[in-house]
Order: sequence, then structure tokens, then C-alpha cells
Amino acid sequence: MACSITIRDVRKTYGQFVALDSVGLDIAPGEFLTLLGPSGSGKTTLLMILAGFIRPEAGSITVDGDEILRKPPHLRNIGMVFQNYALFPHMSVGENVGYPLKLRKVGAAERYERAREALKLVQLDHLMDRRINQLSGGQRQRVALARAIVFEPQILLMDEPLSALDKKLREQMQIELKHLHDRLGMTTVYVTHDQREALTMSDRVAVMNHGHILQVAPPRQIYERPCDRFVADFVGESNFLPVEMRGGAAVFGGIPLQLAEGQAAGAGGKALLVRPEKLDILSAAPAPEHNPIDGTVEELVYQGETMLIYVTLPGGETIALRRGTRQQALSEMPQVGEPIRLGLHRDDTVLIDEAAHA
Repeated sequence: MACSITIRDVRKTYGQFVALDSVGLDIAPGEFLTLLGPSGSGKTTLLMILAGFIRPEAGSITVDGDEILRKPPHLRNIGMVFQNYALFPHMSVGENVGYPLKLRKVGAAERYERAREALKLVQLDHLMDRRINQLSGGQRQRVALARAIVFEPQILLMDEPLSALDKKLREQMQIELKHLHDRLGMTTVYVTHDQREALTMSDRVAVMNHGHILQVAPPRQIYERPCDRFVADFVGESNFLPVEMRGGAAVFGGIPLQLAEGQAAGAGGKALLVRPEKLDILSAAPAPEHNPIDGTVEELVYQGETMLIYVTLPGGETIALRRGTRQQALSEMPQVGEPIRLGLHRDDTVLIDEAAHA
């Protein structure tokens, strides 16, 4: 049965280094929540505290209201998939998967059946007797996952389990893991530094930096409405353009900007967040719903399915826009040195607080 996790004021230091600074987080029963951030942000430390491998100096973690910080790892009913899988090379696939059941004194016949059922979930039950060194990277990842779920834990923790796989297999496994989570309904906490992976798999994403959780939200909100410049810069490709604040309006290029619904210009230093795929190339006068941006084409970079177009603005800033090569024939692409007028739809016009850049 899925359970809730409540994290309150968790602090962990290593000498003078603060790995976690009074972190708090609520995770709903059955939720797939991803901890996303750069190296050193505290995401793996938080996961290891949840697992029971690291003890914090302060704080509380409850599972369905039950405090677990003083419980040893084997009494927390948590499944764990490590970055390096941590499989036993001297055991067969079935023996590896059944090992958590052996620790729990489950009989051999039942162990075999439950290991086979767990392997069936990850489509590897035909490899029960295979040795670990005979498996591919993707198969090892599946075996590690089957071992983590075989004893039906309340919580599943995963520490960058796909990082060793090549790009194509990693993307396939992201979808498979998401589907498996949907079938099992297990409360899952996943750690990654890969932004696209987090957006693909998660119900919600918690973006971390310097031991703090900066924003917790569904993937689309994290991408479309980041809370500050660090989140905007870390999650996806970003251009930032300085704006002036005049009489409560945000002005760029001498023209007041139309802002997305729910956005307010406010006060203080602001930057306009521009995602490369949100920009349109305008061939005529801008439509009423577009904020115009004029510039000169500086460089074209062909990337297969898309073309990256770098544009220099009158103020000296350079921004990038991305066009699908099927959207616009290559022969119709703007050429280097040509003037270009871009349009940013008001629904995509988002201001970011400059002071929050980390």
C-alpha cells in the first residue's frame, strides 16, 4: 500500500559544508517525485537519509505519521536501486532478485516464485538462471529494479539508475519505469541531474541547489513558470534579457511587454525568460498577441531535426531560437547577416527575478 512521506527541517553537514539546510518536503502516497539538481546540491544526501544510510544532525522524517529516522535501513520497508546496481556477480539473476526475501527468512520455493513474478514485471523472467556478467546494462538495471520491488516495499528509492545507459536505452527505460510505477502505485523518490529525465518521468519535481529545495511543482510548471533564475537556467535551454521597470510595466526594446496570465511586473531587477522553442519568426507586422524582438542573424547550427539560430539584438545580447527542419525548409531559413523580427507570444512571456540567480 502506498504511503506518504513527511520531511521536516532535515539538516546534514560535513565539517563546514552544509549538504542539507533545514529541508522540508511532503510526498503524497503513490507519487513519483524526482529530486533534481547539480552535483553537490544535496539530492543524493537526502535520498540516503531516507534510506537510512546517513543520519542527519537534525530533523524529522515520518512515513504515514511514523518516525523512521532512528530505524535501521532493513526495518524501513524501503526498496533501493543504486547507481551502480550493486548486484552480486556470484549469484544468478533469480538469486539476486530473491536475496531480500532470503534476508526476511522466506522459504526457497516462495522465494523462487516471487522472484519470477518480480522479473516478469520487468520482462526478464526468462533469464532467471543467467549470470549477472552475461547481461547487458539495460538488463542489469531491470534486475536491480526487480530486486528492489520483490518484497513489496512501501517506498521505492532510485539514485540515478539510468546514468550508465546510452541515450537511446536511457530514454526507453524512462518510459518503462514510468509505466511500471503506474502499475505498482508505489511511492517513489528518484534522484537525477538530467532535466529531461525528471520532466519525462515525474508527477512532481523538487529542484535543489546548495542544500535547499527551491521549487516543488509538476514538470510543466517547473518548465513554464520557474520560481527563479536558477531553476529557469537549470531546467531547459534559456535566454535571459534585461527589462526596465517603468510605472509598473516591464519594458524591453522601448516597448511595454504583454505578460502571461498571472504574471505581474512587480518591483526590483527582472529578466525576461525566453525559451528557444517559444520564439516565432515574423514575416510581417507582429500580431497583437506577440511581443516583438528585432535582431540580426549571427549563426545557424544544423542539429538534425532542428536548426538552432543565434540572433544578436541591438543591445548586444545574443539569443537562440530553435526551428524544426520540417517546419521550415532549409532553403527558407534566415541567412547569416540578415535582419530578423522575432515574436514571443504573451502567454510565453515570463519575468524572472534577477536577484534569485544562484
